[in-house]
Amino acid sequence: AELRAYAATMAALCDRLVERLDVDLVLVPMYYAAWETDLPLARMLAERMRHHDRVQLVEARHDIDEVVVALDTLDAFVGTPMHSTILSTSRGVPTLALHYEPKGRAYFDCLGMREWTFDLADLWTARGPERLEARVLELWQRRREVRDALHQRLPGLRRQAMMSVRW
Repeated sequence: AELRAYAATMAALCDRLVERLDVDLVLVPMYYAAWETDLPLARMLAERMRHHDRVQLVEARHDIDEVVVALDTLDAFVGTPMHSTILSTSRGVPTLALHYEPKGRAYFDCLGMREWTFDLADLWTARGPERLEARVLELWQRRREVRDALHQRLPGLRRQAMMSVRW
């Protein structure tokens, strides 16, 4: 029941974004494990949308490079799994992280971009879907500024990460 409510809420949000921004959406499932994948969830979301004809579903068939190529074509990205938002920001893609645990927000703190996080639990509060929509619209409006900020901040973050893995 909770999954259906989430899919219905997100499908309605996606439809409004397609209408308001006149954009096509690209769904990029990134979790491909032998025991579980988020591909069925992405398909369910696309099928529930009124504008399903404006949705492209990326299905990586061979390796992560297919996902990276898809990310590199995006103007902005909204993602839930922490690893997807790390990958998108590492590619310089303006990203809004829908986090469900503190570590999802902590990475954006390291980037100095906490404003581009949204606590997924807030989706179920009064006006939660409207607040999420407003955040996505703001990211869209500021996407060039966010992309520039990522390109400025990523080299330092990469150096910092490399220093922490040296023996």
